[in-house]
Amino acid sequence: MATVRICPVCTTENAPAAQRCESCGAMLIGVDLSEQAPEQAPAEAPVQAPPPAAAPLLAAATPRKCPHADCGQLNSPDAERCAYCNRPLDKETTAPPAQIRAALRWPWNEELEIAGRLLVGRESPAPAALAARLEHEYSNVSRHHAELLLADGALWIADLGSSNGTFVNDIRLAPRQRVRLYNGARLRFAASLTAVVSIGDV
Repeated sequence: MATVRICPVCTTENAPAAQRCESCGAMLIGVDLSEQAPEQAPAEAPVQAPPPAAAPLLAAATPRKCPHADCGQLNSPDAERCAYCNRPLDKETTAPPAQIRAALRWPWNEELEIAGRLLVGRESPAPAALAARLEHEYSNVSRHHAELLLADGALWIADLGSSNGTFVNDIRLAPRQRVRLYNGARLRFAASLTAVVSIGDV
């Protein structure tokens, strides 16, 4: 059965690779794939009497915007937690963010811990050892390719406008769009540089 990404704001079924909802424009990165509902023949609509002329019209429910500055995505009107960053939509009740430890496991059997901010690229401010390896072995990675950031108790990634793209679980990121990462996420920088995200409590 085909899979789709169901928009958490307007419930539109989008293509599996879609990054934004085709109907309302909400971000779909981080929204799990769902099985597409089978098409059914439309049922014959019952005949209804027109509403009285004086009946008030109900306004459409307003989507809830995530109040956190690093997210800000639209959610369904009845949502209590953000479908993108999984934090409460009522900011006043937000608990202090938990402390986490995050690292990247590279294909050359090395784990690089992320202390606040990590730049991936072939030039400084990327770590010198990483930049040197990328310069010699992964020349299609941009000089300033992507940034990983620990903030608000979570790990985030943003592509810095690289030539060949940054991918999370094979989905290409929009340039300079910060996306939350979860434990076990597979990253790819350009064609062949890969890493696996490791996240745990401090």
